[in-house]
Amino acid sequence: MIRYFGQAQYSPKRILMGYELFLRERVAQQWRFPANLRQYGARELTQLAQATIAVLEPAAKIVSINLDQDQFIDPDFVQMFAQLADQFPERIIVVELTEHECGGALAALRQAARQYVQHHVYVCLDDVGSGANGSTMASVLNEFVTEYKFALQNFSERDGSVADLLPQLATWAQRAKQDKKEFVVEGIETTRNLKIVEQFTPNLIQGYLFAKPVLIPVAGDIF
Repeated sequence: MIRYFGQAQYSPKRILMGYELFLRERVAQQWRFPANLRQYGARELTQLAQATIAVLEPAAKIVSINLDQDQFIDPDFVQMFAQLADQFPERIIVVELTEHECGGALAALRQAARQYVQHHVYVCLDDVGSGANGSTMASVLNEFVTEYKFALQNFSERDGSVADLLPQLATWAQRAKQDKKEFVVEGIETTRNLKIVEQFTPNLIQGYLFAKPVLIPVAGDIF
């Protein structure tokens, strides 16, 4: 069985704005990240996403779903998001391009991003400053990306890397302003994290301090 878990996203004033959806599978009475994510194709994920989005409260205007590079450029996934945007015009459907390097050529990623935008799907560059989603990727996709998402959880105060936090946050907050993108910060787990983040006036905030991912029940038997 597979389901989406949703983690709430809030405005800086703590108003619910939407959810990021995470795919999970149930194995031995426990929910876990799929051992083989690629076993689930666009067709069944479309059905699950439709059933999930349909039960979200009306206040949740934004719905974000992650794709790795190879999925992002797959025409079936472009069609999936196009279908969701068409079926739920009252929502903002966002595809988050992860930082995982999966062999996606920059030209192919750019062309796919163009197609998502043509279908009224918003494009988010996820985990900016990490993995493949650095300055080059931001420049290549600049014309089509709507938001930059900074993952605070990539930095740990325990391992000393917190020294890198302020420069990285400042860089991407400034780039978001310069490129006229929404700036989203996830992974906020403590009030200390929040105080640091608030200096950079993000448009959306997300993290365990506000809400953990929770199972979103759907009606009927869906996988």
